[in-house]
Amino acid sequence: MIKNGLVLFTILLNVFLHFDLILACTCAPPGTPTEELQKSDAVFIGSVIALTPVNRDQSGMFLFHKIKFEVKSSWKGVDLGEVTVITAIQSGMCGFPFEQGSTYLVYAFAQGDSLLTNICTRTRSLSQAKEDLDELGKPLVTAVEEGVPGTTIPQTSYLRQNYPNPFNPATRISYFTPTSSYVELKVYDLLGNEIQTLVDEIQAAGTYFALFDGSKLSSGVYFYKLRIGNPSPGTVTEVKKMLLMK
Repeated sequence: MIKNGLVLFTILLNVFLHFDLILACTCAPPGTPTEELQKSDAVFIGSVIALTPVNRDQSGMFLFHKIKFEVKSSWKGVDLGEVTVITAIQSGMCGFPFEQGSTYLVYAFAQGDSLLTNICTRTRSLSQAKEDLDELGKPLVTAVEEGVPGTTIPQTSYLRQNYPNPFNPATRISYFTPTSSYVELKVYDLLGNEIQTLVDEIQAAGTYFALFDGSKLSSGVYFYKLRIGNPSPGTVTEVKKMLLMK
């Protein structure tokens, strides 16, 4: 009886110690760099400047890492500055093992107002990304490097078209601010009535995502307006149109 109990204890101990291996990540192999560029919401080269564990489970263990990147080059979805991407901590949950100070080619997808990535994407260390870089070609924007001609840094804010559009019931709005500034993002109906304030705060330079939920609204045309800077002649304002179809 004691022997059987010891055997059971040993099995349970091994299950606990190797729980991450039991929850093995399973996913289909990623497509080609071009295919993954089309499917991803953001593709960029970035250096990890901070890793922050978030979201504890019932046992007190952290489930995810918030990875803050300094973006060096971008093909899609983000501009230069800082951007945060979330990944699971455990490899059994398909988490990607980022290391602070290292540089990566990141393929990320949006969920709500966050960007996520995992080991099922083509995300990889920059030193292992030659095939991807050759196929992706020249990025849309690249940080200025001494002795490298033709590189640029965005000097003004940028408001992207919402995605998806048309949408039902939610859509994501992306924007970029080149400096630390007060940011206001609001949604209006066709008559100019304010529907919702999505952002109203001071934000550091970087790319941001805001989620707009139109589940309580009727179908129709809506507008979203980005204002960067306190009210003054130098305030930057951009407006775009979106379509809610139910």
